Amino acid sequence: MIVTNNSLSAQAGISTVEFLVAIMLFSIIVIALVQFQENLQRLWLQQNSLLDAERLAFKQLEIYPDQLPYDATRWHYQHQITAYSADCDLIQVTFIHIQGYQSRQQRLICHQSNRVIDDENHSN
Repeated sequence: MIVTNNSLSAQAGISTVEFLVAIMLFSIIVIALVQFQENLQRLWLQQNSLLDAERLAFKQLEIYPDQLPYDATRWHYQHQITAYSADCDLIQVTFIHIQGYQSRQQRLICHQSNRVIDDENHSN
């Protein structure tokens, strides 16, 4: 069998159309991967801000009535005290991130009363 140069050149390599289609598919895949990575990073930052807000609100309730130092350029702090009963107050703490993420936690804090219960008189 004799192979001529014409038949060999027609079979060797890829055509310009195939090359352009491959480059277009590669570009689409790279753009999709970049956008996916950007979305993951944005979601990670959002989750990190939410966790920071939860942590700040919890710490604030732990040290109440003292105030926790926080970065006022990133966070807005609110607290509300509601009388729950004669001896207890409901404390609600809210930390709001500048991008709108917030955490609201509450705790019931009861004050020590002056009454002392004698366990011997109340035993069965």
